[in-house]
Amino acid sequence: MGVAGIAGRYIGTKVAVTELPQTVAAFHALVGLAAVTTSIASFMMDLHPSNLHAVASFFGTFIGGVTFTGSIAAFIKLAGIKFDFQLPAKGLINKPLMLTNIIGLTAMILT
Repeated sequence: MGVAGIAGRYIGTKVAVTELPQTVAAFHALVGLAAVTTSIASFMMDLHPSNLHAVASFFGTFIGGVTFTGSIAAFIKLAGIKFDFQLPAKGLINKPLMLTNIIGLTAMILT
């Protein structure tokens, strides 16, 4: 916590007021990453997780991942970075990914 406090203070003194939105987005990405790692660690530490714990761990990981990627995208846009990344057939990817997530959640509950 001390190292993070020192790093946060250093970054806080170096960031211009006009750069605060992208800085907040970058820090928010770290919050999403922390949620992912915390949820995974919580699930892995419990040898016999209850269904509630499995569901909470799954959604913590899922929402943390969405937060992380969304905040990175927000940072890129707010910082004015030119980044044009288009997945081929991106409209066809979302449904199989959601189905995979539902299968993963079901597997976590059943095992």
